Amino acid sequence: MAVSIVPPQPGLSAGLRLIRDTDCDATPEKNALGKAGTLFMLAVDNPNGAIEYVKVYDAQDCTVGTTDPDFTFPIAANSKKTIFCPSGVALDSGLSFACVSDGGGTAGTTNPASDVAVSAMAQDS
Repeated sequence: MAVSIVPPQPGLSAGLRLIRDTDCDATPEKNALGKAGTLFMLAVDNPNGAIEYVKVYDAQDCTVGTTDPDFTFPIAANSKKTIFCPSGVALDSGLSFACVSDGGGTAGTTNPASDVAVSAMAQDS
């Protein structure tokens, strides 16, 4: 997986991180923030010709297809979508996420046809 975490930059709030997964799929990125925190933004680039679903879990560990996602965002075919949470969404356990092509509920487990890029802006506690 191609996950990168950009550390805090001078002038930004302490603990603010940009987490980028350039090949988000049904294998979850577990505990991407490393601890509890707050989610402020998700940006998703879906190059596929079908709707893809980004599942977000308030968890250090999750199993796609078994663990209920806390949030699911449908991303239209061949589009980019940015979701802002100006006040932030508290993640009491941690940040985990995945992307599937077969539905936004708990059961979806099929990988997207090609790479979906997901970026998350989050702050650790």
